[in-house]
Amino acid sequence: MKTLKSIYFATAVALCAAPVITGCDDDETYDFPGTDKALVYDFGSNASYDLLVSPILVSSSVDFNKKAQVNRPVSSPAKVTYGVDNSLVAEYNDANSTEYLAVPEGILLIENPTLTIPAGANESEDAFNLKLDETKLTDLDPDATYLVPVKVLACEGCDMSVSANKPSYLILNISTDVIVRSTDVSNAGVECTDFTGWSASCSLPDYDMSVILDGDAKTSVQINEEQAFDVTIDMGKERRFQALRGKISENYWGDYWYDNGSFPQGTKISISTNGTDWLELGTNPNGSSWSAAEYIVFAGPVTARYIKLGIPVVSSYYGDSVEFYCGYFSIYEK
Repeated sequence: MKTLKSIYFATAVALCAAPVITGCDDDETYDFPGTDKALVYDFGSNASYDLLVSPILVSSSVDFNKKAQVNRPVSSPAKVTYGVDNSLVAEYNDANSTEYLAVPEGILLIENPTLTIPAGANESEDAFNLKLDETKLTDLDPDATYLVPVKVLACEGCDMSVSANKPSYLILNISTDVIVRSTDVSNAGVECTDFTGWSASCSLPDYDMSVILDGDAKTSVQINEEQAFDVTIDMGKERRFQALRGKISENYWGDYWYDNGSFPQGTKISISTNGTDWLELGTNPNGSSWSAAEYIVFAGPVTARYIKLGIPVVSSYYGDSVEFYCGYFSIYEK
């Protein structure tokens, strides 16, 4: 059976093999094996989070939690304080050849900065929590990546471990693309099945687009061109929706391909309330050069009357082409 001492020593040695900002060498020692003191320790971690900053949707996936730990139970309650140390951003960039920025003041939201470890315990019951104020995310540079260094700042009733405390680095990646990689529509609303008052058109002439709105996948349009084109859907009135659905015709591909999608990878999605002024939401990241996605899901609901699909040039084994095969189009309303 491994002792607490041997486990911590093995963990510390393992960290020397991993890339960290402060390198380990043969002479480096760790100050808690064999000590009779209650020492705060934190080996740190790296975590990556996504932020969405767009004209219509703003969201953050940042929800970082950390409990305070000591190497042995404390005899009386101890307090450990965590916080953000932006002075470490430049050090991280120098060590990792990055150009991350520190998050400006007022955007970070911290709960429970000081954690209490009860007497007789070696871990706090509550946790340090860090989130972002989503109402202020538009203050961030959409072309930048941000770094949040979280570390132990102070402790009471215990001692700081000199060599076993490493910062946690939170990397914040900003996207302006409302479209997400997920194709899960279980929380995207209710699929529309009544297309009364809807119409569809193509920027290229001689294509009857009405068949994609008749609710019947047996009737379809098949477009194969050498130049990119747009397909525009007029829903007759403004609607609130969070996903699109498009699938190819049962007649054209046969039953085996019945559920294949209509949206090639790179399909550009734009919306409008008047058919003149367009807001680009992003491009479809799903599918491949030879396979199209059936669903396009947004990070949150959007409101529009018009939807424009920009069908791109796609490279495949058979060469470059612009293809849109669709027998059924719909939205998921919220």
